[in-house]
Amino acid sequence: NILAPPGRYTVTMRVGDRSQSQPLRVLPDPDVASTAADLAAQQAMLVEVGNDIASATVLNSSIENVRTQLRLLGERVANDAQNTDVKTQSGALEQRFSALADTLVQPLPGPFYERAVKLITRLQYLATHLQTSDYGPTDQARESHEFLRGQLHLVRTEFDTRVRTELSVFNELLRRRGLLPIVVRQP
Repeated sequence: NILAPPGRYTVTMRVGDRSQSQPLRVLPDPDVASTAADLAAQQAMLVEVGNDIASATVLNSSIENVRTQLRLLGERVANDAQNTDVKTQSGALEQRFSALADTLVQPLPGPFYERAVKLITRLQYLATHLQTSDYGPTDQARESHEFLRGQLHLVRTEFDTRVRTELSVFNELLRRRGLLPIVVRQP
């Protein structure tokens, strides 16, 4: 959620079929000397970072979907002597997609303070920093956002490449064996 900058708003509450609206004015903090331009820049950057968080989350969901299908396929063919190569390849692919997912989110084992901070969390930290500031984005915040956006682009590119190459070849093997291919939900 993004905090609303100072301005005039209408708040509407709906319960069932009924709704009631009321005007609302958010005032600037009188102890802060930020300008309307600072707050607009902050708001714009928050929207961009929020979009990047959403994009990274959808990408992670797509990766996890592929991993789940690969794991289930490996389990289905585990005792099938004619498909030992399918089991081996599905396990190897699942590990490569797992490594890709690990760049986006923290693996859960262990205390939270021992986990490496990954891309989605870094974007969330940046959003929190921006949202709790009473000023426009700093140069450091802008540089951090560009760096994190570049990292997200690299992960997305690697995902797309794996899907087009390794997974495409693997799916062809599955089709030849009469097995259902791995279906990719594109982010």
